[in-house]
Amino acid sequence: MRTTIDFKGQKKFTRTVNFYKKQSNWNKILMQAGKNVAEDIKQDGIDRLFQKFDNVTGKLKSSFTSVVTRRGNNVFITFKSDHPAAGIMEYGGYVDMPAYTDDYDTNLNDYSKPKGKNMSKSDANKYLALAIEKAQPFAEGTLAFTNARRDGIKALEGEVIRVANRMKKEASGN
Repeated sequence: MRTTIDFKGQKKFTRTVNFYKKQSNWNKILMQAGKNVAEDIKQDGIDRLFQKFDNVTGKLKSSFTSVVTRRGNNVFITFKSDHPAAGIMEYGGYVDMPAYTDDYDTNLNDYSKPKGKNMSKSDANKYLALAIEKAQPFAEGTLAFTNARRDGIKALEGEVIRVANRMKKEASGN
């Protein structure tokens, strides 16, 4: 059996097929779609993270950046932070507090508050360090960004379609 399909307006069809079969077009489409959704996924990760923890100083929240890269046919959306607490909050782990001395400068000054008139800031830091070590608030990771990336796949898929249609329309001059 043999079947033949006759297309009316073959030039338009051929241009469409040619547009979508070019590797360079798909690379551009995937990169642009990744860039379009990266900030929303990052914000979702931040929102998830601060459902469990308080945003005390804003330093952790403002430390997150999104990076979109391409290798071969793959586009990668990565979230980075140089804040020391970011990794342990995401993946969990044991907080080993070092022995505290008055000379030892901790990063707890922004978080500790002296209780009562006779407690110094140094004493407040000591008690907070001890409380963190006892409570182990990061024993389990939040996986906030991991889950945000996984849930962002649908948004990325939809954005790929929107970007592809927009780029095809621009390429055809319509």
